[in-house]
Amino acid sequence: MIGAFLEQTWRIWAAGGWLMVPLFMLAGFIYFTALDLLFRLRAPVITDAPYDLRTPAEVVQYFDLIRHNSLSAVNRRIRFLGVLTSAAPLMGLLGTVTGMLSTFRGMLVAGTRPLDAVAGGISEALITTQMGLLVCLPALVMLALISRRRNLLAHAIARCERSRLRQTYREAA
Repeated sequence: MIGAFLEQTWRIWAAGGWLMVPLFMLAGFIYFTALDLLFRLRAPVITDAPYDLRTPAEVVQYFDLIRHNSLSAVNRRIRFLGVLTSAAPLMGLLGTVTGMLSTFRGMLVAGTRPLDAVAGGISEALITTQMGLLVCLPALVMLALISRRRNLLAHAIARCERSRLRQTYREAA
């Protein structure tokens, strides 16, 4: 049962043409990056501000540093993940074009059965298109989840900052 499944999977994979390898590598890179971001944002630790912050300017400066350390790398990686995710359907589209070119090339070759030549190229085109979409769609869902977690972290930092600022103003009064 598993052997038949793997054999059929390999046949489909091979029918997708040479672009299946870069698509597979892109998928690995996308999902590695997405999982890394999800784990980084899983349980962020936000500690309370140190008590030696005496002025509002010190509080703002401290939380700007927290924001920079916590969010700047995440923001860059989210943008990078968005670019990678956008590349997957485009790579599938490239596979569609190469598959259709194979179809037309096969139709021009003398001595072959036209149906076989057309079927192979169309199969390649559809498989790479499908693979590009299969890589992209779950990645978009993960990207939305990552963005949501990033926003929750930013709001938590802002709440801590507001709380510490209120405390600083009370202590100054």
